[in-house]
Amino acid sequence: MNSMDVKVGQKYRHVKSKTDYVIVTLGKFQAPDEYPELDLIDVVVYEALYGNNLSKIWVRPLSMFTEISEIDGVQRTKFELIEE
Repeated sequence: MNSMDVKVGQKYRHVKSKTDYVIVTLGKFQAPDEYPELDLIDVVVYEALYGNNLSKIWVRPLSMFTEISEIDGVQRTKFELIEE
């Protein structure tokens, strides 16, 4: 998945947990001066589409949202676009 492909309103499934989310917005993270490497990184704000008692809204760096990792022995993205 290309980072530029993530758009507001799209629905994604977390591959490992099989839970669905909708992209609420994209934004920037403003880090404190002591963390300059984190300043102004792109973030994804997304909403759980299931009954999650911990939180309804989640924020993750865009690079982490789109990264490829090993899931069940297969290299794949953590989130997959739900085609409707």
